[in-house]
Amino acid sequence: MGSDAERTNSQGTTSTTASGLGNTTRSFIEVPWRPRLNYAPSDFDIRHVITTNWVYQLPVGRGKLLGSKASTGLDAIIGGWQLSGLGRWTSALPFSVVDTRGFTNNFLFNDFMVKTGPIQTGLFHDPTTGAPIAFPDPAAVVAGVSITTGVPATLTPLRFAYPGEAGSRNAFRGQGFFGIDASLAKSWKVTERFNLKFAWDVFNITNSVRFDTNSIDNGSDDGGFGLYSSTLTRERVQQFSLRLTF
Repeated sequence: MGSDAERTNSQGTTSTTASGLGNTTRSFIEVPWRPRLNYAPSDFDIRHVITTNWVYQLPVGRGKLLGSKASTGLDAIIGGWQLSGLGRWTSALPFSVVDTRGFTNNFLFNDFMVKTGPIQTGLFHDPTTGAPIAFPDPAAVVAGVSITTGVPATLTPLRFAYPGEAGSRNAFRGQGFFGIDASLAKSWKVTERFNLKFAWDVFNITNSVRFDTNSIDNGSDDGGFGLYSSTLTRERVQQFSLRLTF
């Protein structure tokens, strides 16, 4: 991920990345002669990361805490098992809310909306459909810019960018990532040259679901505003393997 040049636009791009309204692989430069308008956390900014890994030989089998006097045949079954794993937790990636009501910057890009008040973001669920959304009440987020006859816009907690502005880039955070993978394995020495290894691998052992911040519908005037459309994680997957090495 990274920033892209001004040539990236909603009609196409001369770069190698996707383009258009909403979140893209890279953030375009709104106004090249005023780059400070794009000052914000990077698209790939992850504030907190916790990673763990472990390898543990189970205390079972000949000479171990359990089954210390096991026979050779029994030890071949219960001894030598090893448990290993990887764990990762991160805070969320940032995202912006885009003005999709026709106001553009430099006649090319749609501005970002300007944040004028506190807005809670993360993972919530639509009370009617149960669909995953980034705001507890998406309608309330854009209610202040609604154009209703006889009712002035409150311009809070979001407002349109004024001429010369680019809006609030990456002012919000979606949902972070969490995943644990584990493996239970055992090896046997068949002969001097041959070794046999059995492994039971489980990916996303907790079957956790984490939604992708880059999939949020972030167009302020979109009917699906705030909805997540894809996940960062896959469902739990298990695999068994038997490997002969020589």
